[in-house]
Amino acid sequence: MKILKNILLGIIILLAVLFVVSLFLPSKIFVQRSMVMNAPASTVFEQINVLKNWEKWSPWHKMDSNMLLTYDGPESGVGASYTWSSEMKNVGNGKLTLSGVWPNDSIITNLEFDGQNNAVSGYYLKEVEGGTELTITMKVDMGNNPFYKYMGLLLDKYIGEDYIKALNNIKTIVESEQKFSVIEMEAPEVKAISIRFKASITDVGEKFEIAYAELMDYLTKNNIKVKGALFSVAHAWSEVEGEFCDLEIAAPVSETDYANAKVTGDIAKLLIPPTKVACVDYYGPHEGTGIAHEAVGRWLEEKSMVVSGAPREIYITDFNASLTPQEFHTKIYYPIK
Repeated sequence: MKILKNILLGIIILLAVLFVVSLFLPSKIFVQRSMVMNAPASTVFEQINVLKNWEKWSPWHKMDSNMLLTYDGPESGVGASYTWSSEMKNVGNGKLTLSGVWPNDSIITNLEFDGQNNAVSGYYLKEVEGGTELTITMKVDMGNNPFYKYMGLLLDKYIGEDYIKALNNIKTIVESEQKFSVIEMEAPEVKAISIRFKASITDVGEKFEIAYAELMDYLTKNNIKVKGALFSVAHAWSEVEGEFCDLEIAAPVSETDYANAKVTGDIAKLLIPPTKVACVDYYGPHEGTGIAHEAVGRWLEEKSMVVSGAPREIYITDFNASLTPQEFHTKIYYPIK
């Protein structure tokens, strides 16, 4: 009984300490992230001012592929708004409204979250050397609730990470919109060692990194050298919740290593014969390749071409840590007939 009393007393003291500390925590939270984009302010401004463009770059729109969006008011400018509704707890329901718009300079949005504190977010554009600097901010009042105050300490990290994703996505769009040139070519035969995995759209990035590490570990332990750029094959791709992406990461190797390799478990040999493909070059972060795939899709439709196999992404710059995401070079192949 004495031990129980001591435990209860310890809990009460801990709660009291946490409460006292919360009195000194800030109730108002401010988050800010910036990025320079090689594009005029008018181009960047258009991505934010037209709300339907947000579906292309907002990381929050991609958290739930079944999220219901309802637009209201004008398509752009003051008064434009949309409501979102999701069954996912980390998305929830709410409304975003453009409350202040100054062309090519700044945009203020009001964010209303069902059952949570509202927030004000700002998008500020500034012409700088190299293009336009876009800054995204958020101001939110957490109130005096101790729990919300402690949660506020985490907002800068998690909201900041989402802002960086949004900035990268906008940068990719505004810098790449008009630069895609799709060509028809003959892709040579490839012999590779690969690893295949399935993942939902929400964890495909994490599963990709795990599979990549496992493949590299196998090659290193078996003294097999990579002969060319690593690539991935998308056997299936779905952004629908409950469905899966089926991906294969592969490393080209010499004919000798391919013939002698002893593969086990998830590691396999992959042989791709000479293939006629539609090819496009993409420069930017790997998560932004969707716009290049869309460019190939439009080209295929215009040429009345039929896709005859799984598309490939060839990572020309590999995963070079010395490069910025904007410098990554990816070739995209669509087998055609």
